[in-house]
Amino acid sequence: MNHINQISDTKNDISVPQFLSESEPLKGYGIVPEYEGEGIESVVENYGDLKSYVIQEVGASEQDYRDYAQKLIDNGYEFYYSAEAKESRFSTYTDGYSIVNLSYVEYNDPFSDGEVVKYINIAVECTENISLPPLEDDSTHITELQVSVLDAHNTWLIRLEDGRFIMVDGGLEETYGRNNADSIYNQLVAQNVLEGKPIIAAWLITHPHSDHVNAFYQFAQKYNEDVELQMIVANMPNKSAAETLDKFSRKICDVVSDYYTGVKFVVAHIGQRFAFAGLELDVLFTHENLYSVEYGNTNLSSSVFSMRMPGGRLIITGDQQQQGCKILNAIYRDELKCDMVQFCHHGYTGGDTEMYLSMAARVGYWPFNYEELKQNNVYGKDWANHIPLETYDFHLVMSQSEEVMMLLKETKKEDLKQFRKWEES
Repeated sequence: MNHINQISDTKNDISVPQFLSESEPLKGYGIVPEYEGEGIESVVENYGDLKSYVIQEVGASEQDYRDYAQKLIDNGYEFYYSAEAKESRFSTYTDGYSIVNLSYVEYNDPFSDGEVVKYINIAVECTENISLPPLEDDSTHITELQVSVLDAHNTWLIRLEDGRFIMVDGGLEETYGRNNADSIYNQLVAQNVLEGKPIIAAWLITHPHSDHVNAFYQFAQKYNEDVELQMIVANMPNKSAAETLDKFSRKICDVVSDYYTGVKFVVAHIGQRFAFAGLELDVLFTHENLYSVEYGNTNLSSSVFSMRMPGGRLIITGDQQQQGCKILNAIYRDELKCDMVQFCHHGYTGGDTEMYLSMAARVGYWPFNYEELKQNNVYGKDWANHIPLETYDFHLVMSQSEEVMMLLKETKKEDLKQFRKWEES
């Protein structure tokens, strides 16, 4: 199989999406065996700069998935990882140049009286600038895993057991008069137990809205030489998926090319698993799984991440909306059970009651300041995030205006009182 910047004309089982083969940007794209199963094909390009695209076959079967997986093996691809959730199946393959994240998704459509949805996604990346996620981590464990929430809104900082960090999103440029890029850097330095500069093992981005990524942009510009960043994990639509979202995604590419050209980039896809010291990360959902849902706003493009660690399981939902949450719940249901969930979209206009009930979390984190919610007449409203406040048995944690909220492994319910805001009836 020829991958040297051209398509081999001696093999008739190579498939190149039509929109790629009509233009010069074809150069450098990974190519894959042709899909021959059932289904209606569509193609979406994730990032032109990153040579990433997805072929979706709606109406495909699990056997089609298995047949294509075998075809990858027959064409020289090596198996890398597999997982499953209910009726859905996920696997990853590579031939040393192309990376293929293959997924078969099946669930009862919550928008059409339970009609069964079945589709295959063939997500293709190019290893010139894309990396496979780590499946094992044999780092020396020198400290306890620690979770912090910064800026009272949308920034998670997790110190791993080997002293490196995981960052999720980044918040606005400024919150309560604080520069959030400075706050992130100051906390990295304060919590660093390694010699030398802090190391961020991975920076996860749920979606490219300003209140989730602007501090990341500032941080990249100001501190890229003071902190080592090893990996970026994100999946955001390009204009071929949703024209209105392209300007947000484009800025991420610009920041990477300006400040992090040597940093590995993982395009997140459903079913992927990452291993870090003391933390297991799973990608539960991306915009590629918004079957039959129109992109109404950027929030719908939020990826959903699951993190298993010594203190329990945390699910971060970004700003995912009710449509995406209904699909997420239809795919996983009871497999969403967790210890802590970040409520969608700052605690309002997002989420879904059935999804939260499936999660059955003992702690819910509402990423917004209580006083502001009260001032805006949002907190406690029935429509706010579709949370059944009167029946949901969990402990609510809500940010105040403090710069940092720590959630330690040994944190007990009474320890959360300083962050808990709940109006007793």
